[in-house]
Amino acid sequence: MWRGLWRFVGVIICGVLPMMAGCGSTPGGSRSSSGGDSAPAVASQDASGRVTPAKTIDEATSLPVTARSQDQCAFVAPAAWAVTVGEQSAGVDIFNADKTMFASYLVYPVQTAIAPYAYSYPPPMNDPDRYSRDPKQVIRALLRPAVAQHGGVPDLEFTADPVEAIPPYSTLTLRGSTHSALVIYAAMPGDAQSYVIPIRAAIMANQHWPQMAGSLARMAMNIRCTVQLRVPPDQDLESRVERRRDADTEGDEAGYNPWRGSEYVHDANTGQNFIVTSSDWSATGPDGPGYYRRNGNDVTKLSPGRSGG
Repeated sequence: MWRGLWRFVGVIICGVLPMMAGCGSTPGGSRSSSGGDSAPAVASQDASGRVTPAKTIDEATSLPVTARSQDQCAFVAPAAWAVTVGEQSAGVDIFNADKTMFASYLVYPVQTAIAPYAYSYPPPMNDPDRYSRDPKQVIRALLRPAVAQHGGVPDLEFTADPVEAIPPYSTLTLRGSTHSALVIYAAMPGDAQSYVIPIRAAIMANQHWPQMAGSLARMAMNIRCTVQLRVPPDQDLESRVERRRDADTEGDEAGYNPWRGSEYVHDANTGQNFIVTSSDWSATGPDGPGYYRRNGNDVTKLSPGRSGG
């Protein structure tokens, strides 16, 4: 299921921002605005006659990642990125040094009966949208303070209506004066006055959106936590505490699909993993078409999927 959902997210990203790096490109050529294929790249050779790749991956935007874990959560992220895990592993934030990009996971219980009394709570809990029956209003109310916490202006607004991907999951995009967000979420029913929203969000400063939206969305979708969902007793939901495990039995590791927006590759020599976009694809190279990494004066063809290390 996750593999199919990721293909859909790749299409959503490209639909929201067609000029995003990698959108519409295919191995061996790229789509022009008129829908035709551009001419394939011409192979070149170095002084020894070895075929050189038309391009190598940009390691500034390809996100070298490694498998990591903290508390009850497992995820992939750049080694230098910071991670915070919420109480009982119900929320995870993974962010870069200057806090302009972050991937988040949250399991959020919504108590709709609280909405009329929200004013009595301290900020940001006093926003009645946090208790809305409309999941997208809840998500916006949650993301705005998160943007402010990372130094942005909390003015995110919807760029379009939610799009149902693979039931029960939908995608939602938001944009503000400083930040943009791509969200994958579902609304899990409770009783007449409650429901639960599992949320995966890629949030970034606007200047990063064209290059990094796909990579951050993949990071968010790969966060896996064993969550003990506990709602405070004064919200009268203690009887509905349940244990959920967000497991991916199909996986989403290898296999190239240019419409996904991004995918994993790894250096078989070092075991280092990268998230790359299809714009990094080289139609030529010493070992044929593929993704290449530059190592000094040499290049290495990267293998599909994540390494086992």
